[in-house]
Amino acid sequence: MRTLTLLLVIVLAHPCEGQWIAQKSPTNSRLRGVSVVDDRNAWASGAGGTVIATDDGGTTWRPRPVPNSADLDFRDLEAVDARTVYLLSIGEAEKSRIFKTTD
Repeated sequence: MRTLTLLLVIVLAHPCEGQWIAQKSPTNSRLRGVSVVDDRNAWASGAGGTVIATDDGGTTWRPRPVPNSADLDFRDLEAVDARTVYLLSIGEAEKSRIFKTTD
């Protein structure tokens, strides 16, 4: 029991610090969705029809525009792999849609 108590004291007394690295974004839109494929590929989505992607681990992000989507609010996306992504817009009536890309 003493060993367990000592172990808990050591673990709880040691601060857990994560390493955060700020990413440069090519947009000022509010981003709401993110999906990470692997250590190099990720996608993000947000307000005003915003979709961005990285293929270099976040060093650079590039816009991935969806035609005729400037008034859509993309709330979520799911990247299946580096090229296949499902995208969800939320809004009234026809503004609620699901998109898919494979390129």
